[in-house]
Amino acid sequence: MEKFLSTMLPRYTKLFDDIMPSINHWSRLTIRALYYLLNLVSHGPTNSKILAKHLPFINHVLKIVETPTFYKKLDDEISTPEASLVYETVSLLSNTVSEPEILSHIKQKKV
Repeated sequence: MEKFLSTMLPRYTKLFDDIMPSINHWSRLTIRALYYLLNLVSHGPTNSKILAKHLPFINHVLKIVETPTFYKKLDDEISTPEASLVYETVSLLSNTVSEPEILSHIKQKKV
């Protein structure tokens, strides 16, 4: 998994670079795909150390949490794709803050 993530995180970051400008207009299919991508990235005990080397990816995860389009959907239904994506981003972040570099980075972003 370590080698896989080391190879794929730059590609995932590039994907986020391309789609983040349209974050408020993502289709449900895009949201579900990103949910599964984040679920894959957050799976595994050593992933925090790998993610610490890819802080631009963390920036994109933080952007998802900060986007009103997603967190406003939390009140509607718990099983919406938007809510699932937010829960997965929070889970990813909570699993990675044990890495000091990631925690420091998040604090600097003042999320």
